[in-house]
Amino acid sequence: MSNLFNVFLFKCVPARAILSCVIVSTSNEHMKLWILPAMISIIYIYYRIVNYNILKKKNIQQKGAFGQVFNYNYTRFFHILMIVVFISLVVSENYCCAKLIPFIDLLSGIIFVLHNYKYI
Repeated sequence: MSNLFNVFLFKCVPARAILSCVIVSTSNEHMKLWILPAMISIIYIYYRIVNYNILKKKNIQQKGAFGQVFNYNYTRFFHILMIVVFISLVVSENYCCAKLIPFIDLLSGIIFVLHNYKYI
């Protein structure tokens, strides 16, 4: 197994799973508190994508959350989409569906990595 796959499997997946469990265990009265962290995540991911493209032109590599080289791919936009859907569901007070979004994001990330395993 490559180091990137190990980082994903042993750091990223548990972090996302814990976050998903925390969101599911949040009472409906407190679900709106997740809007601010979700919006900060969108801004941060978008900033990283824009900054990545600027730095790539200068041959400078960014480090990701777990110390690996930050790679730009279409899954970043999928993460943003999932966060936007999550915020929309929380704002519309559809908490049951909103609590599923982090698990969908987690499972889609696992499927993406397993599908592209030979390239990692």
